[in-house]
Amino acid sequence: MEAATPTSWKTQPLPAQRERVEYARQFSAAELIQLPLTPAADGEATSAAFWVSRDPAEYPSTDAAADQQTLTFLIDRLLLGRPVTFPAPAAMPSEQAAVLRHHVVGHGRSNQP
Repeated sequence: MEAATPTSWKTQPLPAQRERVEYARQFSAAELIQLPLTPAADGEATSAAFWVSRDPAEYPSTDAAADQQTLTFLIDRLLLGRPVTFPAPAAMPSEQAAVLRHHVVGHGRSNQP
């Protein structure tokens, strides 16, 4: 299957019908996170692991637990439409957390907590 592009949602199957979910940086198209999916008989899918880029030029995070929280947030908020809070570090000032949320999620949903 081809990698997702900013307009592939118009022509490619929905994520529930794909073999994997990919999260890529919009301006460079660098793939940052990949989640392989195993389809289930009931139409849902499961995954036992995920892949995260460790290229510091594209994705500086090295915290696997934070990456898992970010991936969970992206799935819950963007794919499932759940009202979840962005997992910013607890000690981060709210202004910085808003900038981080915008950086990760983009302007489409970044103004929501």
